[in-house]
Amino acid sequence: MRSKVIAAFGLGLFTIAAQTVLLREYLVLFRGSELALGCFFAAWFGWIALSAGIAWRTSPSRPGTLLVLQPVASILALIALMVVRPWCGVRPFEPSTPLVLSVGALVGAFPVSVVTGFAFPGLCAMAGSNRGYVAETLGAVIGGAAATAFAGADGLLTLGVAGLIEVVAAWPVALGERFGRRLAQIALFLVVLTLVPPTGPALRAFLADLRLSSSLEGATLLSEERTPYHLVQTAKVQGQVVLLSDGAVAASFPPGPDTEMRAALLACQAGKRDRAVVFGQARLDLAVALARYFGHVDLLAMDSTASEAMARAWRVAAGSPLPGNLSIVNRDPRAYARDGGQADLLVVAEGEPSTMLLNRLYTVEFYQDVARMLAPSGVLATSVLSAENFIGTELLRYGQSVYATMAAVFGTVVVVPGDRALLLASLVPGQVTADPRVLADRYRAFSDRPISPEAFASAVLPERAEFARAAY
Repeated sequence: MRSKVIAAFGLGLFTIAAQTVLLREYLVLFRGSELALGCFFAAWFGWIALSAGIAWRTSPSRPGTLLVLQPVASILALIALMVVRPWCGVRPFEPSTPLVLSVGALVGAFPVSVVTGFAFPGLCAMAGSNRGYVAETLGAVIGGAAATAFAGADGLLTLGVAGLIEVVAAWPVALGERFGRRLAQIALFLVVLTLVPPTGPALRAFLADLRLSSSLEGATLLSEERTPYHLVQTAKVQGQVVLLSDGAVAASFPPGPDTEMRAALLACQAGKRDRAVVFGQARLDLAVALARYFGHVDLLAMDSTASEAMARAWRVAAGSPLPGNLSIVNRDPRAYARDGGQADLLVVAEGEPSTMLLNRLYTVEFYQDVARMLAPSGVLATSVLSAENFIGTELLRYGQSVYATMAAVFGTVVVVPGDRALLLASLVPGQVTADPRVLADRYRAFSDRPISPEAFASAVLPERAEFARAAY
């Protein structure tokens, strides 16, 4: 009975650790959102319920063998997650449809959830229901605490360590089952291979390349770093150094003409150019371009490890350090907006408000804090997914929501259309503009002009700007 209790403990520990690894990998590969979270947990508990129901009817008698094989199956699931999108015909730059999200969730959750559903009822019956439940719960608590404490660790390494504990915990139970000894030995051998050189590092490098290929075609991986919050990859493709955050391209170095154009457009909006602030740790390229026009630029980054990776990527691409008037500040944007000092331009470039964390930067309360932070002729800029010529219903309602929220605080909001519409707001009427002639006149007053003032005529078309403003 004691061996069954220990096995239940190992099951609880490994299940939570594996859930953490597989969920994080799934969210990176499938561009995680609340919908993705729902799909994953629906698949996770659905597989457990289905397999537990089958186990209740068939009374399987080999829980130990299932447990020693569970770590190996979970590693295979980790690999399978990286090829689901290509198998479904989804290109790296395309979003995942709800169907693809569901397929990925079912694949990622299958091995751990099914084994848990089949093995746990049998273990509880052998160990006594109360003891089995208590041991499994204790293992889950310890596994969850360890996974949280080492959230920045490599996923394969986490699976290997937790899997080794589970195999050892389930070993005595497996020995009493048919073929249990041989399968336990094979499982132990395979798990150890993931931890020790040369196989462990080689497998992790293979997975890193496979992960990158699902996000960016034709790229060569330069580095990969994990933090408790993000997966940051630096890659080289077609002569540029590209930075990916959680599987999505965040920036490329050196900045391309689109980034230079966006920086010039933003610089022309502010009444003064003493200080600019960029909320968006992945937009180092934009912050560098703005540093050309402003006396000082602060780039807000909540994840210090991710910001250090961006700075290294810049140095690799540019062959020089960051501009001296650019500072990377590791702080929460909402707190910074309340007491960060006066700014002439504040750019929100953190991505879409698809999570509660990012949604905080699109609320009336946040915009009120920004209004107090801005200089008298200061400007707030944010961008939303849109389209230059035709805006579908879903994107239109999304843009209208952000536009209305900004207008409730600032009154004056101007829209510059594009695949990402730029929303500009100021408390001073007439300060923000989408008129290319006004922008060109303001830009001619700049001493450093990397682009031609005439470029605004093609970058900002008045009729399209009016169409977008009327739509919002």
